[in-house]
Amino acid sequence: MYNYKKQVLAAAIAMAISPLELIAQAEGESAQAIEELVVTARRRSENLQEVPIAISPVTSEEIRQRAYSGLEDIAAATSGFTYEGFSTSGTNGNAVIRGMAQTYTTARIQNVAFFMNGIHLQRQSMMNFGLVDMERVEVVKGPQSAMYGRNAFAGAVNYVTSEPTEIFDASITGTYGSDEREDIKVRVSGPIIPDVLYGKINIAETSYDGHTDNDHPFADASVPGPSTSGNVGGWDDQTIAAALKLTPSKDFTVKLDYYKADIEREPQPYYVMTGANNVAWGFTTYSDMNCNAVTRMTTFGAPITANSWWCGEVPSMPTSAPDNFAPPQAGIPDDMGHNSITIDPRSYGAVAETEVASLSFEYKLSDSLTVNYLYGQTSSESKTNGGSADRDPLAGVSTLWGMEQMFIPFPPPGTTISVPQIAQTNSFSGRPISELESTSHELRLAFSGGAWEGSAGIYYSDVDDESYELTLYMPLCSEFNSGIDYGISGEEACSLPADGSVPSPLLGASDQTAQMLALWHGSHAKHTLFDDKLSAVFAEVAYSPSKALTLRAEARYTQEDKSVSRLTDGFGIAPGGFVPSGIVAPEDQEDFSYFSPRITAEYKLNQDQFLYASIAKGVKSGGFNNTSDVGHLTYDEEQNLTYEVGSKNTLMDGSLQLNAALYLIDWDDVQGSRAPHSGGVGDTLIVENIGDAESLGFEVDGRLLIGDNWSTDFAIAWANPEYDDGVTYEEGSLFINYQCNAPIMAPPMVTSDCGNADVGGNQMARTSEWQGSVGINYRTQLAGDWTLTARLDSNYQSEQYVTPLNLANTGDRVITNANMMLTSAEHWRINLWGKNILDEEYVGGVFVLSQFSKMIVSTGIGPSYGATISYDF
Repeated sequence: MYNYKKQVLAAAIAMAISPLELIAQAEGESAQAIEELVVTARRRSENLQEVPIAISPVTSEEIRQRAYSGLEDIAAATSGFTYEGFSTSGTNGNAVIRGMAQTYTTARIQNVAFFMNGIHLQRQSMMNFGLVDMERVEVVKGPQSAMYGRNAFAGAVNYVTSEPTEIFDASITGTYGSDEREDIKVRVSGPIIPDVLYGKINIAETSYDGHTDNDHPFADASVPGPSTSGNVGGWDDQTIAAALKLTPSKDFTVKLDYYKADIEREPQPYYVMTGANNVAWGFTTYSDMNCNAVTRMTTFGAPITANSWWCGEVPSMPTSAPDNFAPPQAGIPDDMGHNSITIDPRSYGAVAETEVASLSFEYKLSDSLTVNYLYGQTSSESKTNGGSADRDPLAGVSTLWGMEQMFIPFPPPGTTISVPQIAQTNSFSGRPISELESTSHELRLAFSGGAWEGSAGIYYSDVDDESYELTLYMPLCSEFNSGIDYGISGEEACSLPADGSVPSPLLGASDQTAQMLALWHGSHAKHTLFDDKLSAVFAEVAYSPSKALTLRAEARYTQEDKSVSRLTDGFGIAPGGFVPSGIVAPEDQEDFSYFSPRITAEYKLNQDQFLYASIAKGVKSGGFNNTSDVGHLTYDEEQNLTYEVGSKNTLMDGSLQLNAALYLIDWDDVQGSRAPHSGGVGDTLIVENIGDAESLGFEVDGRLLIGDNWSTDFAIAWANPEYDDGVTYEEGSLFINYQCNAPIMAPPMVTSDCGNADVGGNQMARTSEWQGSVGINYRTQLAGDWTLTARLDSNYQSEQYVTPLNLANTGDRVITNANMMLTSAEHWRINLWGKNILDEEYVGGVFVLSQFSKMIVSTGIGPSYGATISYDF
């Protein structure tokens, strides 16, 4: 397979460097030309068509016209880029560029680095906080470790906020839409001291009830704190963005940026599928998986046989009734539990506060020398309860809820004993709860002169990061106070009706299971403190021996001094606690150092066409596990070499823009997930370097003007990321393809007869082989000073496998959107928009809990419609 891919790459290179005569260039002059796009992916302003990197920018005008509200919108229309926030609406979101998805979805460090105005956003919960005040969002594809440093392993996403304007500019924008969508945004920008000091402030608030009906009987219950009320998938976000720009001279510029986003988001609609392990634990009595029958030993010590997994396309809506529904029953609709979403109203997906502040200056020492400094400070607090993780949130699961004194009248008379009280509860799991603070400094000296240009600099960052997991078992209908203590009051937020409309709860869990789970409730499991100190030196040099040819080399050397404090294990037990703890190394320290180069050759065929070829190394740093498996307390960095050829072209007298890239990725030491080979009661999955992978792919993006009024934009991407031979997915062997008969509570141990763990040759999980998008645009001048702009677009994404086993998949999807905007020359902008207007039902993502053979299936974003009106003063 590897040789085949090299042959394909060689053939493509030969085609790429040949004259581009296959593209017919129309004769004559066009009435218009595609507007030039400026990007800052290389820390300087450049024409997109002159940068030897595959970049997909989304401009502020596109964000406004297409009513984009988050990263999901951008990913849908960007070739080679996907994003999924899972049921937690982004708390543990996963961004994937060119199929380089991470196996361990909740890992602290991601494969794609995110930045705001050059400042690294280091937590998953900081990826998708909205698009307020964005001048541009750049998706930079391929490893960028030489340029950006830490963890730009598969690529980077740059949020670039707007600059203060040199003339007074103010606007107010309001949105009203379906399902109680209401937005308000006010922006003021302009000079404070003419020609010297400029400022801006942008304040926005957006709220939305959600796009999917919640069929829970108490969906409208009033619950204190963050919750899910009414529909599912809603939000309540507030954003403030401010900036000052000081220009005391033409050679000196100082800029101060501040951005704060407070988000409160409900879970995305989801349902839970469970298999044999869930039955063995005593959580359910029925498996709704459809394949791979296995025999498990239950907590009672008795064997059970049931399906452990799903094979084929995962349904977008639940197809089996919950356990507690045994039709027919009075007061229960016949289809309840089928094709319905029931989310406990105490659920919430993401509650986060993110602040990013930066101070930068640029000083031109001479015509050829410029010095830049960038200081950054970020803080983030994020929490989630994940929503109820029970297969049936209406029935919950039986758990120990305390001890009660019971009077024994005989014999002996008058004595009391303590007996466990079993309650029906819903389980909530916040993974992770995190708090992060970081500071960074970057000093860069850039030079240019004649045939040479380049830069060199130093970087330092200090990161304090705290995280833990929180599991809560909430009695059905009890009030959930989601304040600081995550406590539970004795009052009820709702009551179960006595008329049988909600059946009696299922009693199925054993006392052993209940007592074990009671240890989990309210504890800070895997409570861990991380301290990272990073320093780097970097340089870039480019030499142009002719006007047509430029040779460029970039390199960065990074040193990471990382330490960890493990405060609790997977059950929230500290070292030396009353139950043997899984922590064997409370404190740990490790140094990681690596060299990440990039070499590029650029060749201009003419003023409007050029070719490039590059070899780049991407590095994602190693880290720590919270485990008692002494052989896996740490894991190493992973790295990839990406070979890429590309071409950027402006044709047909500026009416056609056509860019293409072909790449081969050689990925070593993939950081995957696995079960510990030895461990204590609190051990769960850990990160390990599981082997190698490779991917061959291409991307094509284009824009075409058709006459004076029509235009189209299109993108297509193909990727084939596969695990190399010898890669094992022991998590799947132990919990999914399970054939051992060890008791479920036994310490995890992988043996040769536990099923097949080899996934060599399989497609990597959470990657789409094909992506595509096409948009048709119309623009015309109306009477007076009004302009009409309209757009219809469709975005395609092929199926993604849920795990490396390649058994379950999400199916493909086609999302269609439309908008029509009226703009006056001076003041008004009226935009009517619709998203997913054909009501495509699809699986948005699947979060896997293999230990319980459980899948949390989040359904896709449903249709929404609205009108946005802006007035410019």
